[in-house]
Amino acid sequence: MPNTSIGIVGGTIHGNRGAQAMLESLVGRLRRHDSGYQFTIFSYYPEKDAELITDPLTTVASAKPIDLVLKIFPCAMVARLAMLVGLTCPSGLLPRDVVKLRQCAILLDIAGISFSDGREKFLPFNILTIWPAMLLGVPVVKCAQALGPFEGRTNRLAANWFLGRCKRIFGRGKETLDHLEKLRPLVGRIQESSDLAFLHEPEYALSDEGTARTEALVHILSAAEQAEKPLICVCPSNVVAGAGEDYVQGIASILLQLGDTGKRVVLLPTATREGSTKTHNNDLLLIRNIYSATEAPGKEGWLYIVDWDLGFSDIKNVIQISDAVMTFRFHGLIAALSTKRPVLAVGWGHKYRELMEQFDLSDFELDYGKFSIAEVLERVETLVENQAALTRQIEESLPPIVALCEEQLAYVQKELDKGTHG
Repeated sequence: MPNTSIGIVGGTIHGNRGAQAMLESLVGRLRRHDSGYQFTIFSYYPEKDAELITDPLTTVASAKPIDLVLKIFPCAMVARLAMLVGLTCPSGLLPRDVVKLRQCAILLDIAGISFSDGREKFLPFNILTIWPAMLLGVPVVKCAQALGPFEGRTNRLAANWFLGRCKRIFGRGKETLDHLEKLRPLVGRIQESSDLAFLHEPEYALSDEGTARTEALVHILSAAEQAEKPLICVCPSNVVAGAGEDYVQGIASILLQLGDTGKRVVLLPTATREGSTKTHNNDLLLIRNIYSATEAPGKEGWLYIVDWDLGFSDIKNVIQISDAVMTFRFHGLIAALSTKRPVLAVGWGHKYRELMEQFDLSDFELDYGKFSIAEVLERVETLVENQAALTRQIEESLPPIVALCEEQLAYVQKELDKGTHG
């Protein structure tokens, strides 16, 4: 295998901090095996990611939708046609992003969720992030993610065709595995796994945006005079907010009642694009709106907000000093579980449910479309009162989850070694 760059697609450093955690975990863990590995990140925020990453062995290429449609896919198709007649398309005739993709020994897809019924509007992106690699002969591995269900005809046809051409598919949880097994046989290429974010360590960070501001807040929240009041970390989600008009007022009401019972609250984003007015992969505007809606005198003494860009390590640092977590974001849930914090997940889709089941925490998982304020407050109180027992329970459940994550890295490493020595 002459190509030595490892490609990563489906995640970014900027924006979705869960995707950042998966990406950084891949880079950090593989570098443990070989510190000289080179990585190419195919990012849908290529300019911002290139600005943030200082690692000299990590480069950024574009996976912006417009580039995928108008440049990368058509040129990969041309290169494929040339290959079919025994020719090699010269690099000088191809766009830089296509050349970078062709130079990859493997492409690791870290999309959080793909090829899923009800999300057909994302199907073209799910396809175009992996099809060009397949055309160029680059093996594609889908790292742990939610896939399916595949009941819709269009989604099922697309999944059969494109998943059937992946080298390996790591399904995040048993429900995803069940969905995959209903497709046409993918013998020997499906494997259950867990989210790579469980492997994240501070030293894996590829950016330090917001770290100083976050450390200052952690210092304030950890002050001795504050410690006697329980600290509740709340991670809202703009995805969920878009599903209901009363979301902001509902969260504001929850925060006020938590404050009335003597608790401190910190509003913590897990998707940030500071300075942007766009809401995709950005919970900062939502957090500011919730804070404004919480019209209570003296709220500055018990209600805190993080309204700046920060990395996954910083998110974990805030969560780690909390007594309990309430999250509407999946990687807020992973950050809580990986730091052994009692957590209430108010989510959507099977990915929340199946993860909470693995930790025997199903009583603390609610559907975002059905929860009541009274339910949330009761669950949060239970988390605080049973903090020590729940922490032990999470700690005991973590090892097999981490082991499943490690199996992905072992497989990728095996493929890389095979290419190097075979």
